[in-house]
Amino acid sequence: SKSALLGNVTPNPNSSSAKITYTLGNGVAKARLLINDETGHQVKEVELAKSGYASINTSGLIAGTYVCTLVVNGISVDSRKMVVAM
Repeated sequence: SKSALLGNVTPNPNSSSAKITYTLGNGVAKARLLINDETGHQVKEVELAKSGYASINTSGLIAGTYVCTLVVNGISVDSRKMVVAM
């Protein structure tokens, strides 16, 4: 079983902000959410606390498809696509 997992990005597509739910397992000391563009360039990083949801401000991002990756203890464990529209 995964130590952590991501839920859905809502709304998707979005134009100013999005929420993504996540669940962290018991042994998780540090988790963060990385937002990368289609070329793999990291555009945002969000430190995650206990399970819940992260708010992502997407108003400064150009339109396109992004990948939200959940990183736990330095290891990528799950990812979701997020579409930013104009």
